[in-house]
Amino acid sequence: MILLRCNHEPILRQKLCLADPPPPPAAQLSQAQDCFIKNNILTTMFLSRHIARCAAPHVVRSRQLFSTSAGRKSTATVASGLTAILGAAAGLSYLGSEESSVALADEEQRLTSLSKKEFKDFPVLSNKMLSKDTNLITFKLPSEDHTLGLTVASCLSMSAEIDGQNVSRPYTPISRRNQKGVAEFVIKSYPPRTDGKPGGMGNHLRSLKPGDTVKMKGPWKKFSYTANEFEEVGMIAGGTGITPMFQILQEILYNEDDNTRVKLLYANKSIDDILIKERLDQLEMDFPGRFKVTYTVDKAPWWWQMKGETGFVTKGMVGRCIFKPDGKKKRKIFVCGPQPMMNAVSGKKAGRKQGKLGGCLKQAGFTEDDVYKF
Repeated sequence: MILLRCNHEPILRQKLCLADPPPPPAAQLSQAQDCFIKNNILTTMFLSRHIARCAAPHVVRSRQLFSTSAGRKSTATVASGLTAILGAAAGLSYLGSEESSVALADEEQRLTSLSKKEFKDFPVLSNKMLSKDTNLITFKLPSEDHTLGLTVASCLSMSAEIDGQNVSRPYTPISRRNQKGVAEFVIKSYPPRTDGKPGGMGNHLRSLKPGDTVKMKGPWKKFSYTANEFEEVGMIAGGTGITPMFQILQEILYNEDDNTRVKLLYANKSIDDILIKERLDQLEMDFPGRFKVTYTVDKAPWWWQMKGETGFVTKGMVGRCIFKPDGKKKRKIFVCGPQPMMNAVSGKKAGRKQGKLGGCLKQAGFTEDDVYKF
């Protein structure tokens, strides 16, 4: 710390009846810096404010010195002292931001639950039925401060031994990316496989009791979403294909800096098969103007006509419920659902690649750049 003193200062203090200012707490500042260097990151804000407070009385006194005949030497001394103080504050602030970023990144990594190198066990906290073939399963993370560690949008692998065979399947959680302590999954059971490959993961997971464990590994990135990358996002989902949509949807809506508007068209066999409908309806109420959901079912009673669509997803339904092609706007349509629906809406994927665009989206005039298939 540089002391703001000059040869004329004692005389000026006597004439102006100024009391001797307390000496700047250099020792305290030095000790604080030592603590800061030893990873006490939170002292950064304290130091910046502390230096500003120390500088305040000297700024007042410098104004008084400027108004006297102390001369240019006093002015230069005071100005250089203030510059040094402000420089020190800026330097500490910059150092603090660098150290804070590194420390927070390390802490976030340490509190990540998943690993890409090995499967880890996660205990079941609760297992609730959503429909006749679908459950909502909540898993407990290692601590209340842990997150899964997924990016948006990504999935993970669950593994279990079923009928003497090791079975692994990808699943996408519906809990938010930064959810701590627990992770939620929507799990559906399917009929037995007829291709000879091991299956039954859905039935196995739905049969689990609180305290049972499941092995998980990941995450595996599917689509890298960036806030405000698109003006509008359209989503077409069927059945449990809602899970990646819900992951992206929450990432958009709960980010106050993201102005992206979302429209979701959710297809199911019947009204009773609509999954997490209460959560979707709540988001629509909480974010009017930013999110709109439309449900379509294969068959519905007469009163459903006032609430949603009926039948398979078509070109006209996409135009009414999502949007029509517009090369002037930045838009994206995400599609996820059972294979028959994917074939009819967007065309099937080519393995892990997107494949050619087909179905009603191609008929509507969308291009391959407009669509992403999960």
